[in-house]
Amino acid sequence: SPQVEFYVVGADPAPEILLLNETQGIRVTGTVPDIRPYLSEASAFVCPMRSGAGIKNKILAAMAMRLLVVATALGIAGVAAEPERHCFIRETPSEFAKLTAKLVSGEINTEAMTKEAKDFVELNYVWKSIAEEIARGFSDNPIIIPTNPQV
Repeated sequence: SPQVEFYVVGADPAPEILLLNETQGIRVTGTVPDIRPYLSEASAFVCPMRSGAGIKNKILAAMAMRLLVVATALGIAGVAAEPERHCFIRETPSEFAKLTAKLVSGEINTEAMTKEAKDFVELNYVWKSIAEEIARGFSDNPIIIPTNPQV
């Protein structure tokens, strides 16, 4: 079986999560300035959220980087992704573990899914596509959309 490292990346991890740092193969980072370096090294992105709200930007970043995403329904809430097309939805720790193991080992071919997810993010969540959608609502008044917005 492949050697797997599990990273918990995010602000203010709970004390019981910090204790996982003592477990071989698990790294808890806490806040990081940029999640992309972690995503670029990952095989999968899991988001087993049980509370919270709003659009999950880390999920969108993972999809944009063609990473496999496994989330709870709550974890993906706010992102209009289609389960089994753009991401996987699982609810129990056992379901997460089994599916993630299959994904990391390459047992499931997900090339089409990761491409669909990347295209989905680019079409629906990239700043320029959102601005173009807004601009269509003001078709009588032209709006110039910069190619490199400084937002």
